[in-house]
This record gives sequence, C-alpha cells and structure tokens, in this order.
Amino acid sequence: MSETPRILASIPKSPVRAHKPALPYEPICAVFRRYLHGQKLKFTPERAMILDAALRKTGLFEADMLVADLKQLGHRVSRATVYRTL
Repeated sequence: MSETPRILASIPKSPVRAHKPALPYEPICAVFRRYLHGQKLKFTPERAMILDAALRKTGLFEADMLVADLKQLGHRVSRATVYRTL
C-alpha cells in the first residue's frame, strides 16, 4: 500500500562530484540551508536526500522509515544523520 519514495536520481550517492544539482524545491531548500547553518551543520548530499525523502512522504512518518527507504535505494545515510537533520 505504501509507495517507495522516488529520491532524485540527480543527487550523487557520494560527495565526490564537483557539480551539485539544483533541487526542485529551491525555496524550501534555501530555508533548510539557513536552518542547518544556524545549527552549525553542513548541507551535504545525504541531508539533501533526507529533505527530498521527507518532502515526498505523505502524512506522518518516523525517522527510521526514511533510513530504511534511503538504504533500500542504495544510498548511504546514517540513522544519526537523519535524526540530527529532522
């Protein structure tokens, strides 16, 4: 019944790439970047994936659901990063 979220294919799996693609939610992304900056955290590709996955969810969800969804899609993200980001 639940649909697997489609994480943006353009977000790199590792932070090695020099070119960072733009997210389709640029205003939300800007707010998120300011929040992270205020918390002295970096905007990383992993956090971009977490933001994308959270925005694609409908209704309530748990952080562990995001971790499972991202890992199922082959992305490396730690549970601690998800909790810190949310």
